[in-house]
Formats: sequence, structure tokens, C-alpha cells
Amino acid sequence: MEILVTGSSGFIGSQLSQALLDRGYNITGFDSTLLPHSDYQTTKGDLRNYDDIDKALQGKEVVYHLGALADLNVCRTEPLETVQVNVLGTANVAKACRKHNARLIYVSSCHVYGYQNHFPVTEDSAPNPSEIYSATKLGGEKIVQNFPGGVRHTILRYGTAYGPHMRPQLAIRIFLEKAMRNENITVYGPGTQTRQFIYITDLVEGNIAALERPEADGQIINLPGPEGISILRLAKLCVEIAKSKSEVVLGPPRPSDINLEFISSEKARFLLGWTPKTTLREGLEKTLKWIQESTFNFQGTSNP
Repeated sequence: MEILVTGSSGFIGSQLSQALLDRGYNITGFDSTLLPHSDYQTTKGDLRNYDDIDKALQGKEVVYHLGALADLNVCRTEPLETVQVNVLGTANVAKACRKHNARLIYVSSCHVYGYQNHFPVTEDSAPNPSEIYSATKLGGEKIVQNFPGGVRHTILRYGTAYGPHMRPQLAIRIFLEKAMRNENITVYGPGTQTRQFIYITDLVEGNIAALERPEADGQIINLPGPEGISILRLAKLCVEIAKSKSEVVLGPPRPSDINLEFISSEKARFLLGWTPKTTLREGLEKTLKWIQESTFNFQGTSNP
């Protein structure tokens, strides 16, 4: 099967591409930047340019559309570019999928649920995005679902992913790196905000199950982490795992911060036979080991 992965140079896209390749699929990446080393070919292009997408999609049977602006800080400061990349870019991908009769697996986010009053949150819960990023991801969902002429599709709503090769801007990596250096860790707001972090290999397995299970056609499916944890407890757990002397301090609240995240993965279990297997502690230990090894390899020394 010929598969195109947009956002293939990113944290999730690169590991999904490699896992698909290892399973015997023919993979082509598409991204605005190229990885220095990969086992699959990557086409450089811009999601906002339909011709780039149309050319890359020729001969492809499936498209995983992960390409997006996803850094919340960047999205807040560059809202117009966020809309162009995440919404117009998705419309271009849908148009090309329609033209080439390719199946589209669109990557959305559990962030589209925003503020909720009833838990657990399921795929039937009404989205209520609180950020420009989540609003654009929901907009992409509506485009995929309602594209003229129809596009065969599956929509995956990711939880917050972490693990080796994660972006430096993500909270878990910040906490672990500060803990390695025995620096104070700042938690913004009261620290009671709960999140469900999902380890990267579990998330990749959920993506592949959505490809291989026909029951996923036309469905919206949550892929959250296995357990909720408060951000304050997360920071303290990172200190504990790193055997650090860091102190955890509270900072001012961040705008649009969701207090409670409790997302159900029951539909994924029922349709895909998928459940996240990696506990948060286990995933944090693996991530810390990767950070320590990367620091040693790149700097020639290990952190205390």
C-alpha cells in the first residue's frame, strides 16, 4: 500500500512513518522541512500550496494528515498563519484525496473538547474549543466530513503525546530537563489541571489500527492516554524519577487553560481493539533515559 504522511518530519509523524515502513507499507513523507536521515523518501512542500499536495499525492492510496502548526504559543502569536496551515492546508489535502480517490486519516486533537461539564468525554460530546489551535483542528474535521463529493475518511483525536524525540517546548520534556539540572520547575496556575498524556508508541499503534481496521471508516475516534494526572503531580513525579533536588513552584495561570481532562478511549477499544499500554511512570522513565542519552551524545557529557 502506498501511503503519504504529511508532517512526516515532526515528533509523531516521523515515528509513525518509520513504524508503517517497518510493517511493510511504502511510505512517502511530506513536510516543509526534511529530516537529515530517514529510511523513507520525503517530499518538501507547503500545505498551503495545493499543487504541492496534488503532486505528492499521485499514486497514493492513503494519506495520514498530521501536518499542522501545533505549538500553542506559536498559534497564539500567529493566528492567521495557524488558520492558513491548519484549515486551508486540510482543505487542500481533502481536495487532493477526492481527486485521487485516496483515503484520508485526519489527525485532530482531544483539545477540541475544551471546557466540558460531563465526564468522561466521548466522541459524542459537543466540541467546545478554547484555543485558536483547537478551533482550527475542529474546522479541519468539518472540512473532511463535508467536503463536496465526499472523501473516505477517519478522524483521530489525539491526546497529548510524549516520549523520545518529543519537542523541547512540551511540558514533560521541560520538567524532566529541569529536574536533570536540579532547577526549579514552574507549574502555571493552581497545578490541579489534569491531563492524559499518551506515550508515543501507544499512539502510533492506535494510528496503525485505524488504518488496518475497516470499522474505523467514517468514524471519529479518541486516542488519549491511559490515566489522568494533575500538572503539579506530574512535575513532582518527574523530580522523583530523575532523583532530583528540584523544587516545584507555582506561577501565574495561563489563558484558556482547561482544568479537567477526562477523555474516554472506550470507542477505540471497541472498534480498533486498542488500549494504551504504557503507564505514565514507565513512559517518563523511558523519556528521561532518551534525554540523558541525547545530552551525552550531543554535548559529550552527562547532566548530574
